[in-house]
Amino acid sequence: MLIRVYRTSEVSNSIYREIMHHLRGVAGPIQYASSYYTEDWNKAPAKFRDGVRCLSAGQVWEKCRSYRQANNVSDDVTVVLLTEYPTDENWFSAGESGGTRNFFINASGRDALYEASDPKYPVIHELACIPLAVAGYPDYAGVLKASHDMPAGCCLDHCKSMGDIDLKMRTADICQTCQAYLVAAGVTPALLRQVFAVMEDVRSRLLFRERFEMLAEPSEMVVNEQRMTLMFTSVKPVPVKLTPQEMTVYLFFLNHPGGVYFIRLADYRAELLKMYMRLSDKAELDTLQKSVDNMIANTRKILNPVITKINNKITKAVGDRIDKYYQVIGGGKKHRIAIDRKYVKRVNLVTADLRIESY
Repeated sequence: MLIRVYRTSEVSNSIYREIMHHLRGVAGPIQYASSYYTEDWNKAPAKFRDGVRCLSAGQVWEKCRSYRQANNVSDDVTVVLLTEYPTDENWFSAGESGGTRNFFINASGRDALYEASDPKYPVIHELACIPLAVAGYPDYAGVLKASHDMPAGCCLDHCKSMGDIDLKMRTADICQTCQAYLVAAGVTPALLRQVFAVMEDVRSRLLFRERFEMLAEPSEMVVNEQRMTLMFTSVKPVPVKLTPQEMTVYLFFLNHPGGVYFIRLADYRAELLKMYMRLSDKAELDTLQKSVDNMIANTRKILNPVITKINNKITKAVGDRIDKYYQVIGGGKKHRIAIDRKYVKRVNLVTADLRIESY
């Protein structure tokens, strides 16, 4: 089964790539295809509900049809449009009746549920459920008829509120009645396994974020020095990319778990320069020396903004509940990265012979 997922221009490309990365992490008969094609709503008639621009269902399905035509997408391929604008009926997701295999999902992240978890998780979960609608029912009208008006924690719940979607994500299940119907309709075990695997992945990541403070145990962080990335294995499967300057600063503080006062940075000039040279192999030595000297001499104007950029990337990756464990934090004291180094795995080292302090 081929599902082509594309977005309108207001949907963040980074969020879109993360969603696709999650879906492709589980093997099976469902193929989720990315698309560089984007739609724009600028010329569409504007409607507003509660001060938020919304779209008619007709506008959404017209976009899906134009996408099919522009990209020569056959009728047996499923098309899913991700948009940040809700429909005038305020559905989180829906399909077009008539067997068209056109669907849309509201990926705006405006609801409080998104803020409590992560804006991509409800979208990923819904993309995992769509294959069941396609494989098990002749058209979307059949899906609506079979859906549960009363939430049952089943992926075929009607979901009249975001709280109902939250329940679906937490159960990551298909009720016995729906399972029996889907099997009788010819939905293969391989497809069901893939759907369950994606839903379970969403569920585990959602619960990990919520339980972290109670468990008080951070995710492992994999630091790939050569690629200049940070990977938070239990939270975010997509690496966080740092610039050579950002990676130099982050590795420096990672090498000094006890922390370093800004006023003492000049004592570490040689270490910073050597690290920066290895991470910026194409840059001129004079340029790197000036950059390091400027960071040391102008911590407020130059070094602080670099640290802020690093910390913002980390917050975006892991959320504001656990970001403080991985961020470079000072607050008038020694600047340091709090995470216990037993949770840090460093690979593809380029700074292996540099001085690394222990607690």
